[in-house]
Amino acid sequence: MRDKGKNERVCEARNCGRKHSTLLHLDDFISNNIVCSSSGVNVSKNVCMPVVPVIINQSERVYALLDTASNTSFCTKSLVERMNLQRTAEAYNLSTVSNHDQRVESQSVKLTVDAVNGQDCLDMPRVCVVDNIPCDFPHVPIEKYPHLADVSFSRAPARVELLIGQDNSEALVPLEVRRGKAGEPFAMRTMMGWTVNGQVSNAGG
Repeated sequence: MRDKGKNERVCEARNCGRKHSTLLHLDDFISNNIVCSSSGVNVSKNVCMPVVPVIINQSERVYALLDTASNTSFCTKSLVERMNLQRTAEAYNLSTVSNHDQRVESQSVKLTVDAVNGQDCLDMPRVCVVDNIPCDFPHVPIEKYPHLADVSFSRAPARVELLIGQDNSEALVPLEVRRGKAGEPFAMRTMMGWTVNGQVSNAGG
């Protein structure tokens, strides 16, 4: 009679390692499939992305991208190293516009994110670490858009080091919207502050 124990493969689920089928952890396997539209996508430099300054762990001010098309949140490796954050080994399948189901061996960290105005705070228990979060932000000619005149937003953000996805959807909720004419950028207020979104004409001019 065949000894089943000797022929069973070691389970590939995170933090398991026992000899049984990985399918027993189906829910965990599904949760490790990450969809992120922003990774590697940078087509137009005249489009404003929803970027807002935030405070990490009550000490480091960085810029965050609010991404409604990502089911997971990310931060840069340089931020983790600079803040000496404790890391946990992480493995997941990453699906983007340019790559489908790419297996990624990485790490994750825990973060606390505060709005710059100090009024709101968000605990992020699982933030995956990546090398870079590509995001350009064009110059916004406020004089062309009266509906943005009294909106306080970052005019020229530095490098984006945090991406907040749908796993922290509280930060993505629109609390107030300022619209202009058709085709003009719009402003949206979230718990983390105001962002500007959409096409900007004559960016840089």
